[in-house]
Amino acid sequence: LNPPPLRLGPPQQLLVMTGGVRGGGRARRRGGSDGRGRSRGPAVRPPAKLLTASLARAESASEVLRLYAEHGSAFNEIHLATCWSRLASTSQKEGRALSAGDLAPLRQQTVVLADTLGPRAIASTAHALARLGHFSGAGTSDGDEWDALWRALGVAAALRVTEEGGAAFGPQGLSLTAWAFAKASAGQAPPQALLDAIAVAAIPRLHEFKAQELANLAWAYGKS
Repeated sequence: LNPPPLRLGPPQQLLVMTGGVRGGGRARRRGGSDGRGRSRGPAVRPPAKLLTASLARAESASEVLRLYAEHGSAFNEIHLATCWSRLASTSQKEGRALSAGDLAPLRQQTVVLADTLGPRAIASTAHALARLGHFSGAGTSDGDEWDALWRALGVAAALRVTEEGGAAFGPQGLSLTAWAFAKASAGQAPPQALLDAIAVAAIPRLHEFKAQELANLAWAYGKS
């Protein structure tokens, strides 16, 4: 089972901004002069919604990583979740395994910001990480770092489910979160506190779950 990613919002029109606006102004090069010998300041940072759109429309893992390298310091929770989701989708499409070095800065930033993520961002991020195959305790040279990320996400997820309940996650968010942590447990039992919290939130709402979402839950709890 490999459920589809959780969408964080409606598709938005892509507008790549390097200075100016669509239909007006002139594209600007990063750094250097403007062609007439005059120096310029730093490139204009895209507004948050346009950055989300650029990430969502990125067609390759390299493009996603470039956007992160250029704008990662300004990422909010939606940017982080969208970045992970697009990395999972594009790398799988390309048949490309992303290296630890490629992902280290994004992974470290996500650990730091994990406790600020909302329910949908947690579900989408965890689902993407599981699809990428970066699991805690996987025996790799950077296994401890991935373990730290999964622990941080697990604590944040359990807290959000307990405090905000199933409505905040929705059936898809609950099922994706359970599926992701079960898949990422690498042969070990998934975090029981999180699965218990998801069960408490999901049981009263099972009539709202679609067949795929119920299948995700069944698979996840079969692993526990």
